[in-house]
Amino acid sequence: MVQSICGLLMSRSLVLRVQGEVFEERYAWKGLPQGSVLSPLLYNLYTVDIGSCLNSDCRILQYADDLALYVTNASIVDAASSLCLSLDSLHQWLLDRGLSLSAPKSSAVIFSRKRLIPQVNISIQSQGVPVVKKTKFLGVYLDAKLSGSEHFAYLVKRCERVISILKVLSGVWWGAHPYTMKLIYNALVRSILDYGSFVLIPCNRGALAALDRLQSQCLRIISGCMKSSPVNALQVECAEPPLALRRQYLASRFLSRVVPKSSHPLIPKLQNLDSLCRSSKYWEHKEIPLILKTYRFIQNLNCPINQNRRLPLYNFSYEVLCFIPKIFYNIGISKNSPSANSAFNAVVEERWLGFQRFFTDASKLTSCSYTGAAVYYQNSRIILKFKCPKESSVFTVPSY
Repeated sequence: MVQSICGLLMSRSLVLRVQGEVFEERYAWKGLPQGSVLSPLLYNLYTVDIGSCLNSDCRILQYADDLALYVTNASIVDAASSLCLSLDSLHQWLLDRGLSLSAPKSSAVIFSRKRLIPQVNISIQSQGVPVVKKTKFLGVYLDAKLSGSEHFAYLVKRCERVISILKVLSGVWWGAHPYTMKLIYNALVRSILDYGSFVLIPCNRGALAALDRLQSQCLRIISGCMKSSPVNALQVECAEPPLALRRQYLASRFLSRVVPKSSHPLIPKLQNLDSLCRSSKYWEHKEIPLILKTYRFIQNLNCPINQNRRLPLYNFSYEVLCFIPKIFYNIGISKNSPSANSAFNAVVEERWLGFQRFFTDASKLTSCSYTGAAVYYQNSRIILKFKCPKESSVFTVPSY
């Protein structure tokens, strides 16, 4: 399992994160075949108490077997010493379970706005850990200034190889159809640009401009337009939004899945970041992170998102989830028939005698107006009316 060492200085606080390679040194005959579906579950059970061996000021990030340790402190030297103590404790904890840390395959990065960074020594059982300017964690390069330049330069290099495929397939008379080229772009280029891109915003504008040029180059190859064609015209022709809007969409989609889970570990971190940005003078004239901007937008919706300790799906029994009702799309009654009501009542009495009757409907006059929904219970003559947010449509209203 891969692990690394990094650090971050935000305002007056320093964050050090450790990342290195953890490998099984003893009991090599234990375990499961590579790629087994049980491996992630059993590994999580095996390392469920891994955070108990760390110092109180040391935090751990874990995704499967990829670990990261970080310490927040006003002093870089104090943070480094605290991190070394946690590393020694973690190393002993792993040895007791047949695992060990590899110091040479580890790295340390200090994220700081300071120009002069003091020399720190990070070690694991007296084995030195190299201090570097960048590190790769979960496929994202994090540089010491968190400018995003290293990560976006890495994305450009990856995409340049794929662009060669688009150039080979393109052609005015013999090339692939633009629709096919667009599918290849979505699968091979846009998927690379999408991964983790919104997390680093705001970042270096020059690095973002390189991604925009990369997108426009791909759209010119797909559409066969000249180099002098306006970029916005290419985006409209290929039905491809600008990367800035794409990153905003990805952030909104991600947080719309996080916010409903009140127990999600990211929510308290976003709340702390929100309070820090509101209280710190540093952020008064700076652009706040995109993920925080999206979080504030979701929190200020006219109709807030409901939060649950667990997914609402698990609040129902298995029998209810497996129940498949019979839906009749046509019962042989014309809507314009004068006897439509009597014919409908006759069909209901014949097929669903003794059933409770509920009538629902939703309507929306214009795109700027609110969506209205109503429920009518015939037996008790109960009428329920709801005013839904402007963002909802007549198709999404039943979910409310």
